Amino acid sequence: MSWVTVYTTNQVYQSELVSAILEGEGIIVCDLNKRDSSYNTFGLIEVKVPKEQEEESIRILKQHQFL
Repeated sequence: MSWVTVYTTNQVYQSELVSAILEGEGIIVCDLNKRDSSYNTFGLIEVKVPKEQEEESIRILKQHQFL
C-alpha cells in the first residue's frame, strides 16, 4: 500500500482531530510523528492516507476547512 501525506501540522491536537474526521468517514489513517522527543517545538506530524483515498480525503478536509 502506498501512503501520501494529506495534512501536516506541528500541533498534536490538530493531527488527532484531522485523523478522527477522516476515520469517521471510513478513511484509513496513519499519523507519522516526526517531532523531536526532547524539544517538542521541532518537527511536524504528518497525517497519511492510502494513495487510493487521497482525493476523497482532501475533499473531506476542505469541507471541514482544514485545507
